[in-house]
Amino acid sequence: AAVAAAAPPKVFAGAAGRAGAAGAITDFLFESWKAYSEECQRNMSRLPAPTGEQLVCNRTFDKFSCWPDALPNSTVNVSCPWFLPWYHKGEGGMRVRACVCRGECTCTSG
Repeated sequence: AAVAAAAPPKVFAGAAGRAGAAGAITDFLFESWKAYSEECQRNMSRLPAPTGEQLVCNRTFDKFSCWPDALPNSTVNVSCPWFLPWYHKGEGGMRVRACVCRGECTCTSG
């Protein structure tokens, strides 16, 4: 009599399903991040350049948030980026960037 092959344990099927779901979430998160990055770059390119010899911390996308130009010795607050899976408008999540200028400008984000 032929012996039937045993079905794989359910734990493997479940793990494969979870791996597939995690991959889909990762893909969605990456695509959302890419759209946010492109929107940031587009918006920054539309803003006029700082005028004169004024020192500023330059507008930038730090791979997480989109920052506007900041005046010397000032602090800029931006909303947490919308590409995050847990982001919901109105929850008050903020990032802060300090622009410190003493001859040249340096920025610290948090």
